[in-house]
Amino acid sequence: IDIEDNEQTPEFWPSARAVLMFELKHTMNEYLASTPEAVTTRTLADLIAFNDANADVELAYFGQDLFEDAESRGPITDQAYLDARDLVQTATRENGIDALMAQYQLDMLVSPSGVIVMEHDYTKGDVWPNEWAGAGSIAAVAGYPHITVPVGTAEGVPLGFSIMSAAGRDADVLSWGYAFEQASNLRADPQYLESVVVSTEVEAEAADAGEAETSE
Repeated sequence: IDIEDNEQTPEFWPSARAVLMFELKHTMNEYLASTPEAVTTRTLADLIAFNDANADVELAYFGQDLFEDAESRGPITDQAYLDARDLVQTATRENGIDALMAQYQLDMLVSPSGVIVMEHDYTKGDVWPNEWAGAGSIAAVAGYPHITVPVGTAEGVPLGFSIMSAAGRDADVLSWGYAFEQASNLRADPQYLESVVVSTEVEAEAADAGEAETSE
């Protein structure tokens, strides 16, 4: 059964990002506090300060705006976090996976796991396509079982196939994934592929640097 209309409300993605940032700060601080005493960065704030102090290496290509966003959030007891969490969980559980499976009388939902691969550029950062091909994030936000299995390649790049289901059906999802993988045998061996796109800005910077070295 093809399911074509499952758009989220405008509030969903900002709320999902808020949950991610609150939980990043909470779990990062929790993890760092448990590390050996030799680890001197004990909090997310410490990590940010370390990166700033070593910006020529740590921030040579990318900033730390996500870390800074997370650090600006309060604890996970804040009402802002609780409201955002409740909104995204309701959207992906009762009004998401549960609703779709009941409406269409399904045992599982399947989809591509995501786009083939995002374009990666040192000058622009991660470049995501306008149309997102995968639906695995709905299970991740809901906290419902999900598995990705190999489904071959496109232009030499491995593709994943997502299988997800309702809460508590972890064993079913694992068994379906295993059965699909054994029947299809579509796993691709890892390869080290050449870049398909080289940024003209990076090329220009490299050329300028080469000319400067030559002139010296």
